[in-house]
Formats: sequence, C-alpha cells, structure tokens
Amino acid sequence: SSSVKEETCDENDSDENVSDENDIDENDIDEHDSDENDSNENDIDEKDQIDCILNGCRSIKNYKKLNKISEGTYGTVFRAKNKKTQKIIALKQLKNFSNIRHEGFAITSLREINILLQLNHENILSIKEVIVGKHLNDIYLVMEYIEHELKMLLDNKSPSFTISELKCLLKQLLNGVNYLHTNWVMHRDLKPTNLLYSNKGILKICDFGMARKFSHIDNPNLTKNIVTLWYRAPELLLGEKCYTNKIDMWSIGCIFAEMILKKPLFLGENEVDQMWKILNLLGLPDKETYPKFYEYPFISKNKDLFKKKKIKMNVNNIRSHFPNIASQFLGLYLSDIGLDLLKKLLHFNPQDRMSASDALKHPYFNEFPKPLEISDMPIIPDSNKVIRSNKLSNQYNFINQNTIMFRS
Repeated sequence: SSSVKEETCDENDSDENVSDENDIDENDIDEHDSDENDSNENDIDEKDQIDCILNGCRSIKNYKKLNKISEGTYGTVFRAKNKKTQKIIALKQLKNFSNIRHEGFAITSLREINILLQLNHENILSIKEVIVGKHLNDIYLVMEYIEHELKMLLDNKSPSFTISELKCLLKQLLNGVNYLHTNWVMHRDLKPTNLLYSNKGILKICDFGMARKFSHIDNPNLTKNIVTLWYRAPELLLGEKCYTNKIDMWSIGCIFAEMILKKPLFLGENEVDQMWKILNLLGLPDKETYPKFYEYPFISKNKDLFKKKKIKMNVNNIRSHFPNIASQFLGLYLSDIGLDLLKKLLHFNPQDRMSASDALKHPYFNEFPKPLEISDMPIIPDSNKVIRSNKLSNQYNFINQNTIMFRS
C-alpha cells in the first residue's frame, strides 16, 4: 500500500497544526467544512458513530486536571489524574466551534476520535475513553499519559541521544507509520511535536486531527493545506491534490534529519521560501524520471531563476549538512548508508520515495552502531509535569538534568 492514494479529503478540509511554527490560525477555519464530497464509506456516518459513543460517556468529574501540557488550534491537552484509581492520564479537551459551526465542534475532532478508536499499536498513542463535561458538546479524550514531547528533548539537547538511541526512535516511528499505512490511514501532520517519548523508551505518534482514511482510487479534490510547513512534501507545496501516503514519508525524512542536526532541515518562512530551501539542498529532480515536476506552474515559471540561483538538475548538496564522522562535541553523524536512507525518504518523486515497510529493511538499521533495545533507552525526568506552552518550549530548561537514568 506504499503508493496508494487518499480518497477521502475535500477541498474545504480544515487543519490542526498544534505547533507554533507556520501553523494555520483558528481564523482560517472554513465554516463550510464538511464531508459532502467524501467518498470513503467508512467516514459517511462519522457523526452517528460519535453520537453513539457520547451517549454512553462518563463525566469529566471523574478526573482532576493537574497542569496544561500544550494547546493547539483544535484542542488543549492537560496532565490529569483519575480520582478513583489515582492514575495519571492525558486529557485532551476538544475546542468548541459553535460560533462558526452548526455541529458544535470541528469535523477533525470527529475524525480523530473515529480513527483513534480503530487503532491499536505500541507506537500509536492510545485513547482510553471519550468523556463529556457539563454539556454534550464539551468533549474530552482520555489518553495514555506519556512523559515527554520529542521536540522538547531535541531542542533542549538533553539528553543528547546517541546514534543507537536515535536509530531506536526512528525505527519505532517507521513501525508506527507502517502500521497506519497498512491500515489505510494517513497521519498528514507528522512532526517532532506530534511524537512523544515515554520513560519506558517507547515513541508514540499522537495528534490525529488531520489523519484520514485513504484508498487506491485517485481523487482530484484533496486539500493541500496539511502538514506543518517545515515537514511538508514538495508535491503539496506545488499544489498537488492527488497526493499519496508518501507525504508522511517525506515528513519522516525531515524528522530523521532533525534528530541528527537538532534543528529542522528546511526552515522556510512561507511556501515559496520552503520550496527554494528544498531546491537549494536537493537540486532539481531528473526530467526524464519525474517529468510531472516540471509541469507545476511554480517550476515552469521559474526556469530562468533556477539558472540565476545556480540550482542544477541532479546536484544534491545534502551531504554538506551532515558530518560523516563523529563530532567531537556531539558525537552525532550520518554515515553514507544513513545518508542513502535519508535521500530515499526525501525523494522528489513520491512514486520513488521509500515506503515505511521498505525503510524498516534498510541496511542503516543493521550497520554499527545498531539500534538500542527499547528496554535500554534512557529514563528522563518528566518534562510534561511542568506548566509550559509550545511557544516557550525552546526556552524551557530541564530541572535536575543530572538525574537522567539508564536501565541496567
């Protein structure tokens, strides 16, 4: 299913990008967003399914909020406690858009509930139950609590993950996405802020507000307003509507690069700037193997500019960004085999972009040092206990950093 295309997204699809870099503003939500053009039978009765779920929901009174973890366009996540069992959980309060929507809360919230209830995998954040507040449209998702957001660990360089540990994290990410794609689900917003790290060494993919079911049938009415800008595949930037699940694989390539660099690979300020940064690093794709690329308006209109900026076909500068031997300061590097994996994940042509199942078989994971066992991954002081916001994450400092532990 590596090259199949999504069937179920219409032009008025709305976004849920929860990080603060280049996210869509709440004011940009289309009040006419609906599933009228949606052709996937699994999504036709989403609202009826959710109504059935909500009628049997328990109350928010069973939980006590402890602190806010993060806030995005479509919801706020709290660290909370089950009053009866005293167990710590994550509580996602779905935002109510009754002022601009007849249905009360966003269709993306319905999809998130619907999809999460169908998924069951170690690397996918699990939903425990759906609960309600004082009113029926005051909806909360009770989810397993995970101690860390991977983005914060990368930004704060604490701990400084080793190559073996990063390989373990990347392999888990690929396992989770392979499960999604095998079950006909595209995440459509993969980025480090949507990846969690538990003190059991497990990586979890979260935030399925933009996720959609897909099939092998082409649909020309797909929204391109998905995926946070820095992790957005070139075909989306160029306006492609019949995109495939390979957009997730491009995002994984960007995340892989960021794990090594400790910063995003493509820091575009807008869609045009993002495209230029990609072209400057990767060059132009081969005209014979990917002729469609040169048919996009942005590309066809800027041929002279490519010459002026000295952007050439098949000239890839990505090696210049990554040391191929261990740095004396960080010890992070990208071997030639690792670079091969990265290039295949960041392939311009989505048909030739590596699938998750193939990436898991790549020799990078058999090369020394091999991925660390999950049971040997580091234990880090709980960073989600601290009251913070996404915008302050870069300034956040871990308390008592010397207490990072490793299992014996």
